[in-house]
Amino acid sequence: MRTRTMIVTAAAAVVLLAGCGEGTTPTTDGAPSSGSTASATDAPGTPSASGTPSDSATDGASPSAPTASREVPAECASLALAGDATYSGAELGACVSEALSSYGSGRMRMFGDDLDGTVDFTYTPEYSFSVEGKTGDDAIRMTYTDGTIWVDQGDGPVRGDVESDKQEEMLAGLVAEMYRVYSDPAMFADLVKSAKAWTADSGTKAVELPDGSSVDAFRIVSDKPFTWNGAPIDEYVVEFGADWVPVSAAATMSVMGQRSTITQLFYDLGADITITPLG
Repeated sequence: MRTRTMIVTAAAAVVLLAGCGEGTTPTTDGAPSSGSTASATDAPGTPSASGTPSDSATDGASPSAPTASREVPAECASLALAGDATYSGAELGACVSEALSSYGSGRMRMFGDDLDGTVDFTYTPEYSFSVEGKTGDDAIRMTYTDGTIWVDQGDGPVRGDVESDKQEEMLAGLVAEMYRVYSDPAMFADLVKSAKAWTADSGTKAVELPDGSSVDAFRIVSDKPFTWNGAPIDEYVVEFGADWVPVSAAATMSVMGQRSTITQLFYDLGADITITPLG
């Protein structure tokens, strides 16, 4: 049933969104802040586009060329992207905040226990996205533009509303909000800053992307489980190619007695993308 397949995903969104109120500001010492997003993976390697870790590895990070060139953000250029490098949550969070948005647009595949979708996103003029995917076995489309979420689960678009009295509209709104918080760079950065310390693996690993390309990326993992705004985060993993090209992120948290992982794979960075509202 559609409602049941969305419950765990929506519950995770409730936990995450509890801290996403206006006026939140990231901390500078790596301690949990008052607002942000998400969780991380317990897998030994970042999933490929098929959801399984890639086995190949090389000595250097050499990502495939992005659709559009971009200057490496100063927040990232000041950090060494190398094997066994260590980072504070504050400095890594500042980098990830700029790394994705520095391209202006892109695509990602986002998948977890009860959702799987392709997301087109753009940060110009303001952050917006569209999704084609599934929650459980049910198809879902959604758009987020000008602060408004529209969701279509096969019966035509409805405006997503997490405060709606109608359960379907409320759950759909929560799932849409989960997509939003995981791809919003401000939320992304605040989550990373909530973990005090991070360490890169000793070498790179080849990660397959949904467009068929392969990127040699460094996997950077939160050193310990941490808590963000009362939500237990088991682990968070980010992966970057050379010049701090965003490759993936994976978050694992325990919700309602179940461990849930959300993974993102980034590709087509800098592509020409226009988001048209469903409603």
